[in-house]
Amino acid sequence: MAQEEGAVEQLAESFQGMKMDAPNVYESDEKLIIGVDFGTTFSGIAYCFPKQQDVKLATIVEWPGSEGESAPKIPTLINYADGGGFSWGASVDRMQDNIVGVKLLLDPSQERPLYLPAANLKRIIKDLPKSPIEVAADFIGAIYRHALSEVGKKVPKDYLNLCQKHFVLSVPAVWSDAAKNATLQAARIAGIFPVTLIKEPEAAALYTLHSLQFSINIGDAFVVCDAGGGTVDLISYEVVELDPNLQLKELVPGTGKLEFHPLYLSPPFSLYRRDKIDSSI
Repeated sequence: MAQEEGAVEQLAESFQGMKMDAPNVYESDEKLIIGVDFGTTFSGIAYCFPKQQDVKLATIVEWPGSEGESAPKIPTLINYADGGGFSWGASVDRMQDNIVGVKLLLDPSQERPLYLPAANLKRIIKDLPKSPIEVAADFIGAIYRHALSEVGKKVPKDYLNLCQKHFVLSVPAVWSDAAKNATLQAARIAGIFPVTLIKEPEAAALYTLHSLQFSINIGDAFVVCDAGGGTVDLISYEVVELDPNLQLKELVPGTGKLEFHPLYLSPPFSLYRRDKIDSSI
């Protein structure tokens, strides 16, 4: 437990040093850092109060639709009703025609698997009830509002309202500038601002090194493979500083690919993939 608290404190200090925009007329010294993992297949939120004496990292584990079960992640699913409302996450009926993998649609020009022609991608985007950015904003906004309500059960509401809210949003290492910009637009529409973007493998590396207390030295290098539900990233880092905060730098530009995802499985393409798999066995 002591190791975890030390890790959280160092991570909080790192994020406090990041440049934030748009100051309020009055800014309290109290802060709430909210980490948003908007994933292709699953999403989650964690948070901490870095100014508190006993800093602890907490994860939202209670979600609509998952009553009776504690889960740090929920499916990245959204379904729009005819009346304009929508259901999301674990509350979505998976037997319905849900929107999945909208994260992969934020930049239509991003390199993607050969079995997904551009024409099919354009058709998927055209069939959406809103633009991919607006769909992503609806989902991100829903999980954020729910997370705030859960945090409000742990601390007084007045204190929560007083806190400056800083957001950290993870993105794949191979995300294009257009995809990053679209992600920031979706976050802004969802009410999440200011936002610091961090590469998913870098976030994983920072937390792992802190929480597991690996013995590392300046100049050490390591490789992180982040195999997610829709993207796979491979990136190498070098340790450039240990005190007062751990700092890393990329040794070479990260690489990765968009991987298999149900978004791609319209009937013609699932048959195409099946033929390819069968012929290779």
